[in-house]
Amino acid sequence: MANISNIKKPLLESFICVFVLMLVTHWIMAFHEYFLHDALCAVNTLADNSFQIGLGRYLQPVYRFIRGNDTIPWLITLLASVFLSLSVYIISKLLDFKKRISLILISGIFATNTTMSLSYSSYIPWVDIYMLSMLFAVIAVYFCLKYRFGFVFGSVFICLSLALYQSYISVAVGLFMLLCIKRLIDGKRCGDVARFGLKGIATVLLGGALYWGSYKLILALSGVAESNTYNSLSHLSSFSEAGVFIQLGEAYTAFIHELRGIIGGAEILFPLLLAIISVCSICLLVSLIMKRKLQKASVLLIAVLILLFPLGANCIRFVSASVYHELMAFGCFTVYLLPIMLTEEEPEWGHRCIISGAIAAIILCNIVFAYRLYRQREYTYSETARVMEELVDYIESQPGFVHGETKIVFLGGLANEHPDPQYDGIANSTLYNNNTLGVTYYATYYSYLENIMHYDYAYISNDDATALRTLPEVAAMPSYPADGCCLIIGDAIIVKLSQW
Repeated sequence: MANISNIKKPLLESFICVFVLMLVTHWIMAFHEYFLHDALCAVNTLADNSFQIGLGRYLQPVYRFIRGNDTIPWLITLLASVFLSLSVYIISKLLDFKKRISLILISGIFATNTTMSLSYSSYIPWVDIYMLSMLFAVIAVYFCLKYRFGFVFGSVFICLSLALYQSYISVAVGLFMLLCIKRLIDGKRCGDVARFGLKGIATVLLGGALYWGSYKLILALSGVAESNTYNSLSHLSSFSEAGVFIQLGEAYTAFIHELRGIIGGAEILFPLLLAIISVCSICLLVSLIMKRKLQKASVLLIAVLILLFPLGANCIRFVSASVYHELMAFGCFTVYLLPIMLTEEEPEWGHRCIISGAIAAIILCNIVFAYRLYRQREYTYSETARVMEELVDYIESQPGFVHGETKIVFLGGLANEHPDPQYDGIANSTLYNNNTLGVTYYATYYSYLENIMHYDYAYISNDDATALRTLPEVAAMPSYPADGCCLIIGDAIIVKLSQW
């Protein structure tokens, strides 16, 4: 009974912390259907399954079959909160966190960070999938730590995590490095720590091999072609001699960028808070080293692991050759576990209060950023509705257009001509631009017509539409809404939204 009680109480506390912080931060997107950008193409995810398999995320269709293909924001938030709560609980056990404030801070960082907010803003159909991928990565570390041959079971969970969304492998790598640091601080011998580190490496590599093999098998069985898009596995780094050093530099640069935050008006506050946390953490670490009289080899290994931590926690940037964005950056935020871990080891309250207060301030800034971002997305959603209704009315007014028969071809794209200036500078994210509408590329226009406006239409493929750009009469057309921006060719109406 005592063992059950030891599990129940911290598990319940994890759920309470995560659920409260998730609701406080993301309630706007959780209870409204503001589908924008990529989310428009996954309002019903059935059509997205083959694409995800081609990207190597072959477990997403399986998960969606269980969850349901319709994108229901409150349900996704509920499931994401459950998966994140379990991850927080397991991490607290792995790192032997006993203080309640530590649990609150972990929950806060993981529930409110900018990767989560940007995921909700335009990628809500995948938020629960991201959190399940993270949970599998955390479980992999748990098996590796707790059992002699746990790397075997751990590698299976690494494979499962990769098959949902590849970027959360960084969370597992970051946790392995933190566990090595903790063991050294606790006085474990360097040889024992090195063996555990090698066990962790074996878990990740074996899991990666299982994933790659299973991915190729799934492609062969399903008949789906491997994707060649910018975010596919075909664009992994080739690790050329010169490219390795570039990738290393970009991994460290991206790590620092993510920690600095992307909040408009907080360019000074975030670095200041990080500096406070860093200085206090160094002081705590030096104090622990001196009090516990750690060997020089242990101190050197701790220093090496800390210097390599940005590379490990952001390893996905190192292996990605052509693309990196904030959705891939969740592993970077595991760095906050290090100062929290140090405060658990230090009985003195001074540094502990300063570090906890600084992390709490970062959490508050994250919540403010999320609120401003979601309010802007509300505005973008309403502007998109207005513009698209005007566009459809304009198309239907064209002579010769027959609703449901004439194929609609959009060339170029629309920009938000009335961005709200209060949101300018809110973010310098690659995923965010205050001047864009919710329709951002070819497929999103048709998804908006079908899923938001419930408009019956006929259309041609993106490749066929691209070919039309070469026609002289199309090139000479003005852009919408100028007279002459629509042209009927055969059974299709060309709508030139902008120059390309």
